[in-house]
Amino acid sequence: MIAVKRLHQSTLTKKGKKDFTREVEVMARLRHGNLLRLLAYCSEGSERVLIYDYMSNRSLDLYIFGT
Repeated sequence: MIAVKRLHQSTLTKKGKKDFTREVEVMARLRHGNLLRLLAYCSEGSERVLIYDYMSNRSLDLYIFGT
């Protein structure tokens, strides 16, 4: 199973594109037991998609920031 992170059109500003590129570069190099692995990404036209290993038990931000 995989998890897909799709960015909104509003993030396609110059800064948003730079942030996307930075996330791809960093996550592609990281290997740690507590971090998800980046499997693939798409940066074609207006599409910005990141594909990660699936993490069960809901989203991590719920554990960090609460509900």
